[in-house]
Amino acid sequence: MAVLQAETDLRKGKPRYVVMSMQRNLTATELGNMVRQVVFRPEESMIKNSSRLQTVLPLNVRLQNHALRFNSGAIAYRGQFPWQAAIVIDDSSFCGGALISNYWVLTAAHCRGNTYYVRLGANRLDIQEYGSLDVTGRYMETYPGYNPTLLLNDIAVIRLSQCVQFTSYIAPARLPNRLQQSETFAGETLRVSGWGIISDSGSGVSPDLAYSDIIGITNYDCTRFYGKAITPSKLCATAFNDDTTCHGDAGGPLVFFDRGGYYILVGIVSFGSKSGCQFGNPVAFSRVTSFLTWIKPYAI
Repeated sequence: MAVLQAETDLRKGKPRYVVMSMQRNLTATELGNMVRQVVFRPEESMIKNSSRLQTVLPLNVRLQNHALRFNSGAIAYRGQFPWQAAIVIDDSSFCGGALISNYWVLTAAHCRGNTYYVRLGANRLDIQEYGSLDVTGRYMETYPGYNPTLLLNDIAVIRLSQCVQFTSYIAPARLPNRLQQSETFAGETLRVSGWGIISDSGSGVSPDLAYSDIIGITNYDCTRFYGKAITPSKLCATAFNDDTTCHGDAGGPLVFFDRGGYYILVGIVSFGSKSGCQFGNPVAFSRVTSFLTWIKPYAI
């Protein structure tokens, strides 16, 4: 077996992030009202439900008490997001991802390339931390029907070249269960993490893993921004205080804190607004519950 030569600094990758033109720019007042007055609209009939029970992984990560204090735009502490993956594609561009088993990382299909260099268990990209692991990805499998023009079915998995052992720094994300498949997560506080640039004027990914809390909105409301780009298999969220995803966050995980005290993986970063990252505009994610049947074989 070839030995992977670890690269200390992964910031060389150009941040990947797809942006969509908006139907129109909503005012700050309109945005605020939408967040404060978000109303649950039933979308169960629109979501692709599966009768197959989602496998619960043997190692699931439970939140500690000190992690319950939500603080948007914060730097993550070691082990807070042990499923977080940093992916360098073709030695030139950068995406995020979520570990879902010993061999597979879930990410966005638009992060595809020919070669993949994956770092797990890390908070920093500029140094090699104790407990982190660098591994190559053998290949990517995209969801059937992926459309790169419309970003339909924008979800994929990367096969790692070796079996990854779980530790306190490296562990798979917990997937939604069967009862959560009809949830829209509208009005819920969600948490997104990644190394994306910290401002629209930034040129490279951040060296530090950060996270932000955003609120889910209905697909009905999201179509006011992006029109037909919003399909039933998309999940939209907007920011409390303009802290949202940006270039370099593509493919990264969106999680929901459930009543059992666990982070549940509910979305994969798909695209944001062409207007920029600092205006609190909605971000569209690939809705994990829409793809559970396809994801399940990779999560065992």
